[in-house]
Amino acid sequence: MSLPNPGCVGPQAPTLPLEIVEEIATHVSGKDTFKAASTVSQAWLSAFRPKLFAHIVLGKRFMAAIASPIFADDKRLLPFITSVKVQGILTALVNEKLLVALNMLPKLESLELSGVGLGWDQTTPQLTELLVQLLQKESLQRLSVEFSADRYSGFPLALVPYCRQIRTLSLEDTTQLFPLFIENDELFFALTRNLESLSCSQPSPVALQTLKLSGTGLISRFARFHSRRQGWLSPNSLERLELEAFGSSVKMLSFSVCGPDETQDIPPLNEVHFANITQVHTLRLTLTAVFGEAGRDLLSFVRTWACQILRALSTKDSITQIAITCQMTNCQYMTSDDFTSLNLVYRALDFALGLHAVFGGLKKCKIVFKKVGRVAIRTIPTGTPDNQLRTGEESLEDEFPFIQERRIDFYAALVPEDLQNSDG
Repeated sequence: MSLPNPGCVGPQAPTLPLEIVEEIATHVSGKDTFKAASTVSQAWLSAFRPKLFAHIVLGKRFMAAIASPIFADDKRLLPFITSVKVQGILTALVNEKLLVALNMLPKLESLELSGVGLGWDQTTPQLTELLVQLLQKESLQRLSVEFSADRYSGFPLALVPYCRQIRTLSLEDTTQLFPLFIENDELFFALTRNLESLSCSQPSPVALQTLKLSGTGLISRFARFHSRRQGWLSPNSLERLELEAFGSSVKMLSFSVCGPDETQDIPPLNEVHFANITQVHTLRLTLTAVFGEAGRDLLSFVRTWACQILRALSTKDSITQIAITCQMTNCQYMTSDDFTSLNLVYRALDFALGLHAVFGGLKKCKIVFKKVGRVAIRTIPTGTPDNQLRTGEESLEDEFPFIQERRIDFYAALVPEDLQNSDG
């Protein structure tokens, strides 16, 4: 699109209504274009200046950028900044001036950090508070962090549950070899101690729309992180789950997901991508559904998540062990429709796991339905009248004929309430 001559200012400038100028601004791109358009007239400046300053990049000379009018004298530009990319600043996550500057941006929507992860031993309570304040920023929707997790750097997963408003989270560990440290290493000791002392409450679960994890070491640490913090990842909004491993292969995947309550809609998990996850031998799923008026929909959450993840595994022959734990809370009663829905869960899991051609190497399968509450869950075989419902902790083996036919080392049962905290 050709723009008016930048020299046309004052009486000779176009006198288009501001609404039309703003519409023009939505159809052009490029900083050079934005700069030229901003010089046309005051109206064009008002329409194009937000675009001109919407995205900024901070590199190794970020101290000069922070000292510039954008962050200091001229606060009028701060509301225009919606996207910030920080690259090459190794201590960005513990740099006080940078954290203060980012927290000053009232409309920051996207934050991309590249080549960061050093300096965690320098973390102070004040720096931790600034970092958590940034992660909990109401406007922040997208966070992307790329790091190399050697002995002295990395990204602590303990920060992830503090991402209150973030909807798209992308973490990439570029380490080719398996990282030398573990999550509880002294590397993050100061940060962990400071997080425990914060007065703000830790949100649980975290509502994401897209979760992307790249790197073998990161995915493995993520699995261990899940095992210690069951249920912090919410599927209320999650529509895309993407794992990409490089270097040595991931051997075990573990997901612990808590479903929404009866007042919330359950969107489908539309996209699951496990690129290059080819040598997983153990898969563990813990799915928690909160029962209420919408029992059938909540059971569909269990069925959808389990089957989506099972289908997404690129190489299924390497899977030798699968453990699926379905926790149902607030279960005061179940209707006939709920029993029908529960049987659909049985059928879906049995079909997904029982066919020899799909999981040819499966040796051990454990499926547990764990009730959390005082009222026993009643199960009903398909076609059984309501007056013949069976109750208690009976075996569910009849519900999984395909798995039984394969003679896998198989265990399926309702877990009594006094065992609800046992390892599923």
